[in-house]
Amino acid sequence: MRIKVNQSIFLFIVFIVPFLATLLISYFVFDQIPHVQDSIAQVFRAKIFASGKLYAISPPLKEFFEYTHIINNGKWYSQYPPGHAFFLMIGVLLGIPWIINPLLGALSVLIIFFLGKEIYDKKTGQLAAVFTILSPFFHFMSSEFMAHSSAMFTIALFALFFVKTIKKRKLLYACIAGTALGFCALIRFYTAFALCIPFLVYGMILTFKKPKQHISLFASTTLFALIFIALLLIYNYITNGHPFKFGCTVLYGSNHDLCFGPRFLYEALPFVFCLHVQY
Repeated sequence: MRIKVNQSIFLFIVFIVPFLATLLISYFVFDQIPHVQDSIAQVFRAKIFASGKLYAISPPLKEFFEYTHIINNGKWYSQYPPGHAFFLMIGVLLGIPWIINPLLGALSVLIIFFLGKEIYDKKTGQLAAVFTILSPFFHFMSSEFMAHSSAMFTIALFALFFVKTIKKRKLLYACIAGTALGFCALIRFYTAFALCIPFLVYGMILTFKKPKQHISLFASTTLFALIFIALLLIYNYITNGHPFKFGCTVLYGSNHDLCFGPRFLYEALPFVFCLHVQY
């Protein structure tokens, strides 16, 4: 016996269930405050943004205010790119920063549904949304203050409108896709770079096959993404002193140019290789 669920009712359920679940975890389990260094640094940056500044001035006797992931060299700000803190800033201004990640997580579930529906069919979208809600990692990250939820939201939005651009060939969709990808670069630059590669390759193939239909669309997507990347470079210049220098390099030195550090080369990479060989 097949049970048919009205799409509006389904969308309401897959939004409200993860939103309330992560909101309750954020409120009662995490006590509406960040608990790890990454989250503390993000909220710290959001409060600086809420004050109308890109960075604060280091306090007197700044040695007493040193903290993990916080740059304190005359300028006082976190090492991370500014995108996620921009979302948190809205919550700070409203007095409820702990609501932002639950909201972004719930919105991401909706986007994942529409993405599955756009690429395959309605049933696939429904399954994708339900499986997302069943993920413990999704609930954990959507209840905290780290940047994973905003990165998921923006990259899923990019994927959805990239697909809609191909199917509908509307310039507006192409611009939204570029904006979402560019904003993801403001949140987690390497995530945006890595995840856009298959879309970039596919877009180039389509443009090569049918340039008249696709070149203006993908050019618009690229342009809007580059606008946000330019904002990131400007931000780096103002805070870190150079467009291509990220906060982790300022804080930990040139060995952390990719924000991984030298240990990544001789510990993490061999581990990944062993996993690949084993499985």
